[in-house]
Amino acid sequence: MSEIHEYPEKKKILLRTGKDLILAKGFTATPIDEIVEQAGVTKGAFFHYFKNKEAFARELLEYIWAPIEEMQSRVLDEESQPLEHLFQHIDHMTRFIPGDGRLIGILNQEIGKTYPKIGKQCRGYFQQWMAYLEEIITVAKQRYAPKASFEAKSIMQFVVATIEGVPVVKGQMGQDAVEQTLLHLKNYLNHLFQI
Repeated sequence: MSEIHEYPEKKKILLRTGKDLILAKGFTATPIDEIVEQAGVTKGAFFHYFKNKEAFARELLEYIWAPIEEMQSRVLDEESQPLEHLFQHIDHMTRFIPGDGRLIGILNQEIGKTYPKIGKQCRGYFQQWMAYLEEIITVAKQRYAPKASFEAKSIMQFVVATIEGVPVVKGQMGQDAVEQTLLHLKNYLNHLFQI
């Protein structure tokens, strides 16, 4: 996986421009010509970095996922506070999903079947995210509530459903409703782990 800082500047401009256009219009409705025009680079520069539009989409997914992967690489050791770590992750993903995170869903729904590698990549990121959350919740349960009857997987599913619902809540009810939703989620988790 490419790290963000390793991308040449023109490539980053193409990726950011393409991301914004795809988020606004969708993948199919965003031609390469428009990406390069908006980015202020030549079409040759696009094809220097990307074999085709599918390759562009795959690298764009890597580009937006890299910060999440970096965050998930932090090791939970005996000194870690797993709930604090979980809450930081919830806050980060709550900002990511309504923004860049929508791109994963857009590409998976729009072209995931036409381009199976893209579909697999999108599903892989989602699975990676769920596994990461389940791991944090498992560590928290072992540390704070080892005798509790809940399964980490079911709590992970609840957290994912809540976070995935944030764009709808924000769009229909505003940011205050999002803040209240997250407060309730964190209070529930604190209660669950009896912190």
